[in-house]
Amino acid sequence: MDQSSISIPAKSNFKFGELTNITGVKPYVLRFWETEFEDIHPLVGEDGQKIYSRSDVECFLKIKTLLFERKLTLIEAKHAIKDPQAFLSQSSESEVSGNNEEALSSLTEALTFIKSLKHKYHW
Repeated sequence: MDQSSISIPAKSNFKFGELTNITGVKPYVLRFWETEFEDIHPLVGEDGQKIYSRSDVECFLKIKTLLFERKLTLIEAKHAIKDPQAFLSQSSESEVSGNNEEALSSLTEALTFIKSLKHKYHW
């Protein structure tokens, strides 16, 4: 399902529970994306709860499309969010270079993430 077919309620601020319902993505995945993508900037309400803007919700939906539907790596999705035009020109070049580089990049990214978790949780 393309993000354009998802209906975002006509309001400007959203709580985390609303975000999970709109995107259909598990909470832990959304929290991870929030740490990885610079374009997501929730505000913290007086009660300590995060409040997401409409542009944050739209960004989550773009990320979902890039990762789940277009099957991009996290690094590719970050580039696509930051600079869509540059990414489009790079994506045609990456298709020619084959899948080995993409697989290596994905594995390196996963290893880096696991190492960060290991350090964070003192495994």
